[in-house]
Amino acid sequence: MTMTTEYGTWQEHGDGELTVEDNIAAALGEFAHEYDVPAIVAAYRKAINDALPPGVTLDGDLFYGPYPFSADRAAQVRAAVASVDFWPIVAEADRSNTVT
Repeated sequence: MTMTTEYGTWQEHGDGELTVEDNIAAALGEFAHEYDVPAIVAAYRKAINDALPPGVTLDGDLFYGPYPFSADRAAQVRAAVASVDFWPIVAEADRSNTVT
């Protein structure tokens, strides 16, 4: 049986805001109403989970992975989060691109 442990919070390994949703709200600012924010949240979370090292997941605003946690793994988590290109995800959820 593989043991898992908490790897830290989104605030520690993400973009500095308390939650993923806070990061998205800060990035979109006053233009948030122009986007399908729940779709952005879901797609961004999926992209981050896909980029994380094997066995590491983002669940809510906490990262979990195999025990033991190390500084190397922390660096891998931060690098994985940073590797996700946020703005193409936002572009996919732009409501102004929707034909009605």
